[in-house]
Amino acid sequence: MPYRYDVKTGGYSIDPKFFLPPIDFNLQEALSLLMLVHKMRNHLPMPYKNSAILAGLKVENNLPNDIRQYCQSTLAKITVAADQHASIKLLDDVYNTIQRAIRKKTKLAISYASLFEDDNIETTLHPYHLLYKKRAWYVIGYSSLHKSVRTFNLGRIQKIETLDKCFVDGDNFNVYDYLGRAWCLIPEGKLYDIKLKFSPLVARNVAEVQ
Repeated sequence: MPYRYDVKTGGYSIDPKFFLPPIDFNLQEALSLLMLVHKMRNHLPMPYKNSAILAGLKVENNLPNDIRQYCQSTLAKITVAADQHASIKLLDDVYNTIQRAIRKKTKLAISYASLFEDDNIETTLHPYHLLYKKRAWYVIGYSSLHKSVRTFNLGRIQKIETLDKCFVDGDNFNVYDYLGRAWCLIPEGKLYDIKLKFSPLVARNVAEVQ
């Protein structure tokens, strides 16, 4: 533990930043957190997932015994059905590299298995934004190959390298403006007015979701 000796007082003090403040969760807060740790841990392809799970388990071990037992008995009666997600290899490494490049505005050299070009492509990327949508992680940024802002699926990045070069653009990039006219993830720049009709058998089910 980092401690200091004070010559004037003849005493010792511990760095206040060394310890986290004591946990003070109420019942619902604890239950919500442990729901993520125990029931959704395999359904969310989030970066640093193992670290998040370990953090949640540490919190659980420090909960008062009565709250911990209540959460455990409640969660035993809850099931979260599995959903399909894009398979992402080495998500932590790729995500961490991109996140660091976004923060430092550093260019990236990537090799990418492009479905649009039906080939592996090489491009220099100015990464602007990370996005999770449609069961996969994406990075949005300026591509030197396409000479425009493009969206890249992290799971299809074959190689990634941080370059010793910075970029100055992207400060005004807004993900909502970029995807505002997109059909899912591909902005086409054209709006269509469409009306859909559903049979009475399924209309109420459709109305319950967007």
